[in-house]
Amino acid sequence: MSKFLVQAYRAAMLAGASDLSREHQEVISGMEGALKRFGRAMPQHRRWAMRIDLAEYAHEHGFEEDSTLIRYIAERVSKRSNLGNVMPSALLAWMKRWPWFLVLDGLDEVTEPTVRKRLIERVTELVTHAEADDCDLFVVLTTRPIGYTENIAPTQFERIDLDYLEPRQAVHYGTLVTKVRLRNDLDRIEKVVRQLEKAAEDEALRNLLRTPLQVLIMTIIVGAAGRLAPDRFSLFWGYYDIVFRRERDKQTSLNRILQEHGQQIQQLHERIGFELQARSEAGDRSNATLTHQELEDFTWEVLHEAGFKPSGIDADLRSKIVAAATRRLVLIAPRGDEGYGFDVRSLQELMAAMYLTAGPLDVVTARLRTAAPSPHWRNTWIFAAGRLFSTPQHHEHKALVELVESIDDGAHARLGHVVPIGPRLALELIDDGMARSLPKWRDRLIAHGLRVLQEPISTDLHAVARILARFADVGDEQRKTVAEGLRDALGGSQIARSTAEIFQALVGLVHEGPYSRPGTRGLAEVLRRPGGSMLPAPADGWADFDDEIATHPLSEDALGKVTSAVAAIRRMSQQSGTDWDEKDVDAIIAGLADDQGALALAAALHHVTAHEWNLVRVLRDGVLPAVYRAAVGELLR
Repeated sequence: MSKFLVQAYRAAMLAGASDLSREHQEVISGMEGALKRFGRAMPQHRRWAMRIDLAEYAHEHGFEEDSTLIRYIAERVSKRSNLGNVMPSALLAWMKRWPWFLVLDGLDEVTEPTVRKRLIERVTELVTHAEADDCDLFVVLTTRPIGYTENIAPTQFERIDLDYLEPRQAVHYGTLVTKVRLRNDLDRIEKVVRQLEKAAEDEALRNLLRTPLQVLIMTIIVGAAGRLAPDRFSLFWGYYDIVFRRERDKQTSLNRILQEHGQQIQQLHERIGFELQARSEAGDRSNATLTHQELEDFTWEVLHEAGFKPSGIDADLRSKIVAAATRRLVLIAPRGDEGYGFDVRSLQELMAAMYLTAGPLDVVTARLRTAAPSPHWRNTWIFAAGRLFSTPQHHEHKALVELVESIDDGAHARLGHVVPIGPRLALELIDDGMARSLPKWRDRLIAHGLRVLQEPISTDLHAVARILARFADVGDEQRKTVAEGLRDALGGSQIARSTAEIFQALVGLVHEGPYSRPGTRGLAEVLRRPGGSMLPAPADGWADFDDEIATHPLSEDALGKVTSAVAAIRRMSQQSGTDWDEKDVDAIIAGLADDQGALALAAALHHVTAHEWNLVRVLRDGVLPAVYRAAVGELLR
């Protein structure tokens, strides 16, 4: 989408020029046609357009104190120019004289806390200086919603959350891409479109028609007579299986390798997916790749573990498997001079999930417990959960649900009982659809997920409302479950009542579309249970907080860290905005990093968070994101 927007502004910038080639004119006409299909015209305000991949910027300049976005843009322009180096000062002068359209793409792929913080500072610095210089600068910054808590420059940026495709939009998009893919094969096109229309009418499959990538994959699976399952893991794994079988059945020089060594090729993809996912946690490797030698080495390891002799009689096999993985399946693809990687991030995360879920169940659940808090690993985590649910293994389903229910127990280092992650994990699994046909586990997950209504109002409550509204739309039983959770919250603490009331106000906004059930809108009118008395406001617990700290057994080193953390907590609890003192944030993080300190702080905070809404908000939005983003890849091997 970011590339499309930039291309639209570039086309508008050049439209009408007298020195364009026929190819340039065709590109501009094509863009006009594409926009017209969306009911939009070419941008009327001509802007100089530029797209910056933030993962690449972090990879090249993430740890440089003096790096700026303008300097990086100057480097990028210089590489493409035939006129020599373009100086940053020239770009600044250009920005003052001519309107710009700047896309900063992929903040979610910059996960290392120090680099991410510095990058956000650079973005804020750019827009602040542009505003001070009265520049006409239109900036779009993109990110996945998971893990985005910073609320960057709220006076200069407006947050816009993209919604999922509606079923009719998904079918329309699927029809277009199928016509492009299959061209003149009218019978297959008709078959695929007919299956998409059926999926749009099927409540179990409709949730897959949410994103363009998922719709594209569905068309590929349906076109190959594949089976659709109602969860993302099965969808993406079905895509891998279709691609693998398609290439295996072709009469090529490598089809025998694919036929006889499919397991080793799959294991290679899994290992590389995990390795790249782990590497991309590092600030200077957000855009991680493998060199050709590293690809050869991973192949050697896979073959060696399978009993082959990759340094001896099976050396030729190693090179053939590398060729099959990179030239035939086209999931691991070359990235210029940098090496090899996955072109589609979700496929990398899928393969990393396969790696995480290989091994004894206790090892798998331990890995998932470690990875759960990390935004960087969240999509991988959901794929991993989907894999466990995709098999008819009762003990695996049980272990996963119990993991979600207990994920915050004993998690003192991230204040699991102050700011739990389990309820949101449960809702994401519910929304994925993996437990849809397993009511025993579905009901336990939604019961845990509804605990979000007991928490202070959060910035993602709109997304939570969408998930619960979609769940309520499934049927009367599901709608009743959500209503009962609402009643519990409305009759609960003052914090829960406030959150539930805001949720009810959101229901009408998020509940719309051709497949929405009228009864779900009634959630906005749910009342607390009659006859039940609302819980009184909790007493001030700061005296108990102090007593807990004073009586907790701490070493001298831990005591120093906890004392500093307590002072920082006191100061931050009085703040109403988001301009937190870095020293206070660092002091709390240091206290939590100490095992004794984390236990003491968690126990003490238990006494005050019931009435200190603002303190929970500060810890949730200002402190814990850095804790969640700590690299865990090495712990998952």
